[in-house]
Amino acid sequence: MSLAADLVFTGGPVFTATPAPDAATGHGRMPTALAGRDRMPGALAVLGDRIVAVGQAEEVAALAGRSTRVVDLAGRLLVPGFIDAHAHLLAHGATRGEIDCKYPGARSIRDIQNLIRERARVTPPGRWVRAWGYDQRTHPRVGRPEPRGTRREHRRRRP
Repeated sequence: MSLAADLVFTGGPVFTATPAPDAATGHGRMPTALAGRDRMPGALAVLGDRIVAVGQAEEVAALAGRSTRVVDLAGRLLVPGFIDAHAHLLAHGATRGEIDCKYPGARSIRDIQNLIRERARVTPPGRWVRAWGYDQRTHPRVGRPEPRGTRREHRRRRP
């Protein structure tokens, strides 16, 4: 006799990061997230502190018992075990509203200066204009010095 699952999620795609089977061969080709939601499993079962099954709703529903809590995902994506071990989620939130200077969005120092100039134009005096993403090691200007005054141009009125 097998134990019933404590918790079953159904009614939405389950992200697994495991290869989705190729329709022609049955062999995995790409992570299910890249294959699309229609190729992801649709249910997940938990017993105690362990995921015990991931699959289609009919298969996983067979693990439900009378005391199993069933959660309808209503089409929402389930990402089991999603934790911020090293995902920089807080940093992502902290940079919202700041200027993104990463290449290829900003292809030159002049592009970065223009982005800063535009933001400074709409930022009240005394308020910070913050930017992130410029990396002198990976930008096409690698090994070339920055033009004179690049960092000082907007400092007179903005921190």
